[in-house]
Amino acid sequence: MIGGILLFALGSAITAASQNIAMAIGGRSVQGVGGGAILTMVEIVVCDLVPLAERGNYFGAIGAVWALVRPLLEAERRATGRALTPSPPPPRTGFYPRPAHWRRTRYCRSLALSLLL
Repeated sequence: MIGGILLFALGSAITAASQNIAMAIGGRSVQGVGGGAILTMVEIVVCDLVPLAERGNYFGAIGAVWALVRPLLEAERRATGRALTPSPPPPRTGFYPRPAHWRRTRYCRSLALSLLL
């Protein structure tokens, strides 16, 4: 689990520091691998620690989180014209006002949240 979080944080740092589109795509790819590892480890931990009779409640809670985040992802896609991302839109705006500031959102949202975990 910690490895997945570290991989996600590394991908966030690479994306935020990218100088060209290839580096940004590479950073997002590393983020995707880290995010996949986190999601898989959450499911493994639930299966390992929770009795079978109660597992449905925990997986229902995980599904509810995804259901609540989905509208935020759709709002970001509509506002920016970009594909869905695993993070919510920037605070207050819902879009990237200037192309030069997209790096700041990667530092503030993804990297800060990864380090918090």
